[in-house]
This record gives sequence, C-alpha cells and structure tokens, in this order.
Amino acid sequence: MTAQALPIQTPLVSWLLRRTATTGFRRVAPLSAAIASEIGNVRDENQDRAVIVKGCDSNGDDYYLAVVADGIGGMREGAFCAAAALGVFITVVDQQAQSKSLDSNAWMRAAISAANQNVFSSMHGDGGTTLVAALVRPNRETCWLSVGDSRVYLTHGHELIQLSTDDTIAGQLGKGDQATFEQSKLLQYVGMGADLEPHIGEFQALSDSRLLLATDGVHYLAKSPNWFEQVVSNAPDAGVCVKRMIDLAKWCGGTDNGTVAILPAHVPATLFGRGVGPNCLEIWDAFGELQILSVQVSPSIAMAPDAVISPKLPLRVASDSSSPKTVPQKTPRAKVGKKSKTSKARSSPKSQKEKDTDAPQLFVDFSTSPR
Repeated sequence: MTAQALPIQTPLVSWLLRRTATTGFRRVAPLSAAIASEIGNVRDENQDRAVIVKGCDSNGDDYYLAVVADGIGGMREGAFCAAAALGVFITVVDQQAQSKSLDSNAWMRAAISAANQNVFSSMHGDGGTTLVAALVRPNRETCWLSVGDSRVYLTHGHELIQLSTDDTIAGQLGKGDQATFEQSKLLQYVGMGADLEPHIGEFQALSDSRLLLATDGVHYLAKSPNWFEQVVSNAPDAGVCVKRMIDLAKWCGGTDNGTVAILPAHVPATLFGRGVGPNCLEIWDAFGELQILSVQVSPSIAMAPDAVISPKLPLRVASDSSSPKTVPQKTPRAKVGKKSKTSKARSSPKSQKEKDTDAPQLFVDFSTSPR
C-alpha cells in the first residue's frame, strides 16, 4: 500500500518539472545568494534541479536550505528523480523544522532517507540522482550533506575547500579530479534503496565564507589547475560568480548539464526573521520563485518513507476539494512564477491552450484532509 505524501510534496515536484528555458540564472536578494543552470551543448534535456529555500522552525527562527541534484544519465527518468528527491527532501526538512527537534544533522538524515526511499519506491533502482545540500541557521553550526558526485565547497577569501567526498572509487581514494571512466562510476546515489550512507558534516562558519554546491557539469572545471579557485575568488558577487561558472563550463565544451548554487555559510542575525512566517516556504530555482503557504500538518498524514509520486506527474496540479488549489493571479498573495526576460525556451510555438496548461505554478494553498 502506497503511503500518502505530505501536502506540499506533489505541487513542489510539479513546479520543479515545469517547462523552463535552456539557461537560467537567478539572484536570491535577501541572502546575497544565487543559482544558475545550463543545459550545455550536448544534452537534449536538463536533468539538474537546484533550489534555495527559506523556511521557519517551530521556535519562529528562520532557516536557509540549498539543495542541488543531478539526475543520473543512462538510467530512467533522470529529471523526475532529481525533482522528486528535492521535493521530498525539502518537505521533510520543513517537517523536522516544525517538530521539537533542533538537531540540523537529524533534519538532514531524515530528509535524505525519505528522498532515497521515495525515489526507490517509484523507480525500483532503475533511476536515481545525486544530491548535495547545505543548511544555514542562526546561532548554530552550518550543516552540509552529500550523496553521489555533485560537490559542496567552502570558500574563504582566495581559498576553496572541497567539503564533500565523491561517491566514486577515485573520490574515495582522494583522486576525484584524476578519475578515469571506470573510477568515476557512482558507488551510491539517491534512489538506490537500502544501505545508503550519506556524507554529513557540520562546522562553525566564518562571517565572510560562502558555500558552493555544484553538479559535475560545472565542477569538472576543477581538473584545470586554479581555474575553479580563480573564478570563485575573483567574483565576490554571488550572481556574477554563478553566471561565470555556467558560461565557462559551456565554453569549455558543455558536455553535460551544469548547475551551481552559492550562498553565505554564515548569515547575519539581521537577515533572519524577515518575510517568512510559520508553515510558509519561499523557494527559488534558477528560473523563478515559488511561495508556498501550508497549514500545520497532522501526524495522521505525515509522509512515510515509501510515499510515491509517479514519474508521469502532470505539470499542473488539479484543483478539487481535497487537493492543493491554485489561487488566481489577481490574489494579493500571488508573488511567484517569475521567468527570465532574457532567456528563450527551446520549444516550438505553443497554442493558447498549451500556454494555459504549462504556465508556472503561482501560489498553492493546502488542505489537511487525506485524499
């Protein structure tokens, strides 16, 4: 019997699977953070997904969460696996935030366990994704997590430190950037099922340090001595940095999707407590912004590890008495669905009916009644 997903999970995954441009770049102004994603020169589909989330815990303290996933090529439904993993991961982190737990490590472990089980229950090991994440909270150590070969870096001045360890033979031997094809095969990934062992760490961040999360379509640049460090250290603005990195990755061949997110490893207390209340999430990806306002979820509909979303999930969520409902755009609270004015989608002209169907999710309000 399939377990029921939390209310925000389905519309969030749907939003992450919406039609987008081939290249996206977005600043997260309140945080001095940014995200960028590029399809590259070879791939027909961008199977990377990345978000920065602002939420609020049960004590009224805000948190920032960055998550980057790279759907595995050569397996089934890479884009879906990445979107599903992110949707579950974000949902469970917020569920943990609403509980009495204050342990960031526990939040991340619960989230990655649920994401792994969810993707496995849907794909049965035939599809998966890498996933890296960072959690920044006031007056607490910064926490990061890694599964697969996407990476987490810490930058401080001109110094660039890789915090994560690639889940490859070369990565485990400390030779990640000198890997041959055989050495670069993934040893584990989100969606593999049993025995997943995520890499998780915590550290006391300095005031001017930043976290950089990147898929291998960007961090392959680290194979060239000092390129990576030079791009990061000479672009103190997060937006300039992520844009330079995806452009450089494409100029150097663009053989894979490339995605990168940058955020402060330490956020001043003055930036916490603004704009997000209890049970509200603000979510940014490289192509837009989504604001989710959800009611308190009762334990009877909390997500079980085997809750499944179908890979055939529609781009829009149907509205009925028990499912998430889309509020008309004229509603004052509708603040989302922004798309880049400068980028063009790689698609043929659409009819008015298709445009209405594929429009980005604007605002969702959730019911607590079980379906």
